[in-house]
Amino acid sequence: MTFTKDSLSYEKRPLTKDIALRVISKKVPSTKEELDEFTTLAYPYKSGELAAQVDSCPVAKLDNLRESVGFLKQTYEGFRIRHAQLSGIVAVDGDLEKIDDDTAEHLIASGSIAVIAKKYEGDSDKVLLEHGILPLVSGEELKENTFVFIRNIRNEDLGVEAGELEAYVVTPHTQVSVNIGIKKYDKEELSKILE
Repeated sequence: MTFTKDSLSYEKRPLTKDIALRVISKKVPSTKEELDEFTTLAYPYKSGELAAQVDSCPVAKLDNLRESVGFLKQTYEGFRIRHAQLSGIVAVDGDLEKIDDDTAEHLIASGSIAVIAKKYEGDSDKVLLEHGILPLVSGEELKENTFVFIRNIRNEDLGVEAGELEAYVVTPHTQVSVNIGIKKYDKEELSKILE
């Protein structure tokens, strides 16, 4: 199946209080083939997120996440995965040196709401923000298929605070704290993810 940015459509809801991220790639796709592959891998998570928006279970067809979500239900009283945003994401090992508008548009159209990198060079984080993608920061390597759950990313004032986030790598039987944060951005820069 061949995808183009224009053939993809996605109405992303505003950032929720909790987000559930699955690492589906270790590098930002740059060629048409890589973009197609990323879109194929992201599709089940995009479909799950769309299901959550109509109050259906977002992991019903994601066997490899159901058990981990079950663990979260036991861990947090009142937890519902459909109240969190679900997304397949890129987690690069090092710095994100550059990303162009077309690639960022393709990522968001594929349903990807975040990128994780050690550092963002130049305006790469601003390009992501302009397209509604969270530029998260982590010095830890996150392998493909890692399931990351971030709690309370959006605070009571409906903002996003800079600094360390309450983030966990989750398996069917454990959750381990992981070092993930976000830089300080003003409200205007965050508007695409908050509205």
